[in-house]
Formats: sequence, C-alpha cells, structure tokens
Amino acid sequence: MEVFTIKSPDGRVTKLLVRSKCDTRFFNLSEIIYCKAERNYTQLHFTNGSTCLSYMSLSKVADILNKYGFLMVHKSFLVNAIHILGFSSGERYNLKLTNEVELKISVPKKTILSYLMSN
Repeated sequence: MEVFTIKSPDGRVTKLLVRSKCDTRFFNLSEIIYCKAERNYTQLHFTNGSTCLSYMSLSKVADILNKYGFLMVHKSFLVNAIHILGFSSGERYNLKLTNEVELKISVPKKTILSYLMSN
C-alpha cells in the first residue's frame, strides 16, 4: 500500500494504491470513509458504498494513513476525519459518519475533537 500525490488541472489529488486478492487499484483518499480490521487484513469502506479488502493489517494501514487525517478510534477502526459528522452517547460512544454508519469508539471523544479542531 502506497500513497501518491498527483497534480491535476484543478489541484492536487492524493491517491492510495491498494493491492487486493483480485487486482491493484488507486483510490482517492477523500473517498475512503473508514477502514475496518478483518483479522490480518483491512476492509476499506468508500463513499460510493463499495469495499475493498487489502492484504495489510489495520495497524500497518494506520501507520501509512495517520499523516493524512485518519484516526484510530478503536482497535478495529481507522476513520477518515473528513467523514466524521458527530458523536452519539449513552452507555458507550459511537462515531457518526457521512455514510450513516455509527462506529463504536474507544478513544476519548475529547481527543478526537481536539484533533479535528487543530487541523
């Protein structure tokens, strides 16, 4: 998995190269909503509703994507910060995402809000 910045006529586009079982493809980083651990693999979830299974573990994906605005909010979830809508609370905290999915989070809400406000 590698990240490339490509200059396009309307600005810079950052793409992620993902190798999976069937093929190798490029994805815009902004189109990735979140990544979910699937044993030693990582399932990427996109804005168009599709998914892609990467051969890399979530911790390795996080090492690559942390500097591009992705947050490890749980041992099983890495979230693209631009897709966070808010939080729901109750017995536990859930993160609301732009695709209407709610993910259980384990890092304090305050930590996530601090990160979002600093960028």
